[in-house]
Amino acid sequence: MVTASAFLVKFAYTASIMLTLVVALAHLSRPGGTIRKQILILAAIFATMLLLAVAQLGMSSTTAYNGLIFGYSALICPFLIVGFGVPAFFLNFWFLRRSAPTRPKLAGLIAGACAGAIGAWVYSWACIENGFAFIAIWYSLGIALSGLLGAICGPVSLRW
Repeated sequence: MVTASAFLVKFAYTASIMLTLVVALAHLSRPGGTIRKQILILAAIFATMLLLAVAQLGMSSTTAYNGLIFGYSALICPFLIVGFGVPAFFLNFWFLRRSAPTRPKLAGLIAGACAGAIGAWVYSWACIENGFAFIAIWYSLGIALSGLLGAICGPVSLRW
């Protein structure tokens, strides 16, 4: 059963990552753009999610750990997130091709991760998992996979 707090955490986690990466993408679309501040914000968001996960696990019985960490959909969740992010992936690369990124691999990484965060946000509306550890692990993995795909595509498709 999805609780209101689990939904709000999923919503806030994915939306805050998404917004931070949109700002990072805008910075990288111009020569000389830096994303140090956004990296620190992302680290803080992830650390907060990990703290919530540890707190939830600490308040739960050990028999609930498997459900809170793996749920029912751990094996498909990251791939659904990547799939839901595909339209944003193409739009982010379209945006970058009309901009002037000077670091195509990093710009591709951020564009892909941003698309993954958008996919995670969309997926959060339908996901029935309520483990904060599940969100921290499997949602983050989906975002990271999208970022990896972007890092691979960036040098090829964002060349000047």
